[in-house]
Amino acid sequence: MSKNNKKLKEIIKLKKAWLVFWQFHGQEEKKLLMRHGINKKYLNILSVRKDFDYIIQYAEDLYQLFLMSFSEKACFANYKNGYKNKAAYFGKSIPIFTHHKSDVYKNLMKSEGFDSETTKMYREKWRKYPQYVIVGHNPSIEIHKVFDLVVYEDEEGNEITEWNFLSTNGELERKSCKNGW
Repeated sequence: MSKNNKKLKEIIKLKKAWLVFWQFHGQEEKKLLMRHGINKKYLNILSVRKDFDYIIQYAEDLYQLFLMSFSEKACFANYKNGYKNKAAYFGKSIPIFTHHKSDVYKNLMKSEGFDSETTKMYREKWRKYPQYVIVGHNPSIEIHKVFDLVVYEDEEGNEITEWNFLSTNGELERKSCKNGW
């Protein structure tokens, strides 16, 4: 809890969770997201016990729900070819990134190999670090594993959420949002 906000009522505290949010790279992120019909940056919090494959499927489903045309959704609903259409669409048209698909991981595997000490060290390090998935580009849906998430309510009834995340340099950083922004 922020030191300045002494009149906050704690609602819930989680040691770890998956945080689901929209990302739009640009100077006026809120305005650009709203232009796409997105009225909150932070969408959901999921149990940390959810399988990573579930997390990827969840991100794809959200992307489909919010950003695809009705005809694209109909193609995925087709019983005979829907799964194949979805795999082709998300495999080619919409980028999906995870820490295992990052350039750092690919280059490490090429230069050092799977069994090298450096690769083993990074693999162990990544087990401790949060996993993430990013689906799409401008806007994209990002799902990150976060730590020490706390939801508060201020005296005006606004919800304030704070959490720690591991930055790319491996240090914890604290972030917060108010009412989904």
